[in-house]
Amino acid sequence: MIRFSTVNQALRNEYLTEYSKMLAEVESQKTEDFNEGFLGYVDTYYYLSKIIPNDKVILDLGCGYAAQAYFFQAHKKYIGVDTNGAKKFTFPNTEMYDMSIEEFMNKHVLNPEEVFAICNYVPGEHKQKQKIFQMFPNHFNYNWIT
Repeated sequence: MIRFSTVNQALRNEYLTEYSKMLAEVESQKTEDFNEGFLGYVDTYYYLSKIIPNDKVILDLGCGYAAQAYFFQAHKKYIGVDTNGAKKFTFPNTEMYDMSIEEFMNKHVLNPEEVFAICNYVPGEHKQKQKIFQMFPNHFNYNWIT
């Protein structure tokens, strides 16, 4: 198993060599929860990208700065939802929404069979979490913080 620090550094190196302008734009925001030593919980996304079929739409609820979107470029689409209002990493198959998860769920209708929903270290209420998991049978949840 590859350690978090290894995946984080490898992804940062890829951004430095292939997407340096995008990396500079995101890093220029000077936030406490994103820096050169921490791009997000990218190790989880790395492994998920290997097992989720490429014909799925990835719905990343609480995507943060979406550094993990890199891993899903071969998938049908990557949709990131977060309320941080920050510049995010984007690729040709990426759609970003600056809104709450609840607002996104109320405004957008997605085919549950096409979607793989991810909630990775996301704050929220238990009722909201249950609604998401009922709506999307294909989902991953890790350490939903309440």
